[in-house]
Parts: sequence; C-alpha cells; structure tokens
Amino acid sequence: MNSDQIRAEEEKRERQWNPADRWRILQETIAWTAAQSTAKRNTIEARLAEQNRKLVWFADHHPTKSNSHPT
Repeated sequence: MNSDQIRAEEEKRERQWNPADRWRILQETIAWTAAQSTAKRNTIEARLAEQNRKLVWFADHHPTKSNSHPT
C-alpha cells in the first residue's frame, strides 16, 4: 500500500466513528488503564510512607548532635 491508500483507509475508518461513541470508548479505555495500574504512586499514603523512609534513612546517615555518639 502506498501512502495515499493508507490515508484513504484511515479516513474511511474515521468516518465510521460516531463522536459520542468515540468519546465514550476513550473514557472507558482511560478508566480501564487506570484500574490496571498496580503502582499507586501519588496517593497520600504512598507519599507519607516515602517521606517516612527518607527521614529514617537521613537520620541513620546524617547524625546530629542529639543522636550522635559522644567523642
């Protein structure tokens, strides 16, 4: 197929879509992909857990006067 034939086939396919159906299918697809996601990275719980991990790591690796060993 040459580029004109491909373009003609794409245009023919596009003409078959009802705009309301296209929008509904798009919304359903977005909802489906969001439901498939196993990594909930931007939830409040995830952010607080990450903050806690970083604070613990920082405290372990950067001792302050209050938690450092006497010399």
